[in-house]
Amino acid sequence: MLTDARLVIVDDGEAQLCHDSLLYGWPRLRDWINTDLDGLLVRRRLGEAADAWDETGRPPSGLYAGEHLAAARSLMEDDGHTLPMRPVERDFLSASGRAERRKRNLLTTGVAVVLALAVLASTLAVVARRSQQETAERETVLIAGQLATQADIMRERDPQTAFRLSLAAYRTAEIPETRSSLYASYMSLAPADLKGSVDEPVLNVGFSSDSRVLGTSHRGGRVQLWDIARPAAPRKAAALDLDDAAVIAFHPRSRLLAAQTRKRLTVWDIADPRKPKRLAERGTSEGIAFTLAFSPDGRTLASGSEKGRLRLWDVTAPARPEPRAERTVAAMELISLSFSQDGRLLVTGSGRSGAESATAAQVKLWDYAIPAGPWSSRPAPPTR
Repeated sequence: MLTDARLVIVDDGEAQLCHDSLLYGWPRLRDWINTDLDGLLVRRRLGEAADAWDETGRPPSGLYAGEHLAAARSLMEDDGHTLPMRPVERDFLSASGRAERRKRNLLTTGVAVVLALAVLASTLAVVARRSQQETAERETVLIAGQLATQADIMRERDPQTAFRLSLAAYRTAEIPETRSSLYASYMSLAPADLKGSVDEPVLNVGFSSDSRVLGTSHRGGRVQLWDIARPAAPRKAAALDLDDAAVIAFHPRSRLLAAQTRKRLTVWDIADPRKPKRLAERGTSEGIAFTLAFSPDGRTLASGSEKGRLRLWDVTAPARPEPRAERTVAAMELISLSFSQDGRLLVTGSGRSGAESATAAQVKLWDYAIPAGPWSSRPAPPTR
């Protein structure tokens, strides 16, 4: 009836409106169209896309994907308001679905491959870092061992350098070899080299009461002072140039130095070893001095010289030393003497080296506390 009135044209199983007046004259048809308008638009675009895809040889580039494919698939799930699909449209949607799945599978595979490569790279990085650390540790241990070995070789010849090498080896790697080397260096005698010392033989040495100044007396009359506040790195201080070779003694309670030569006694203030000050100088009877010592309280200074001469000085006032007593106490050179810790006793030793003397060497003990003077002797057995 509609086709007879030429309001609808039917062609290849499809019907098409020929005049818009049918929409206005048929309200139910208008409601059907309005209800399924979105689906009809999608269906129209799908048909156009399917026809174009089919006409161009059905290439993959012309297929639906994403939102377009989802909208087209909704037509297949419709409740029946949409017209049935043509075979070409179904083929188009099936090909689009397969292409979408392949794309999704490729993407999933690609992500999996990337993740696997990332995990592999991380694992290789950790292994490489660990291997690098192990290599570095082996090299460190090897270097430490070489330093310890070198320290062991040099210990007898140069103990200080050996100690530094042992310490460097231990700081490089704490292994049994470096610990053993450091312990051996620490237990070894490590003398400090007094660089710049004079060439003359050393006759007498001594420390100040605070152990921060060292004095060395040399043949020729020079007394060299050293600042040993840092024992491992002694520094050369001032030199006292005297008239002859001297024996020296440090005051037991202050930084004073006494020096006895053949002809005179001098007292020095060495509070600053770089700038010593001469406090006093006294002439003495001529004779080579062999030994010099302060009493424990620092008030008396005793010296021993050739021909058995013992000389005592009152140095209560260091700037004004006064002779206290002088006496021959032995038949030969008085080469050593010492006070007891309480200052009550004085011991002297005399003798001469070689077979040129027939006189026996003597050690005498003097009671220094007797008010009449230190001349009450208690001779020890003679020695040769």
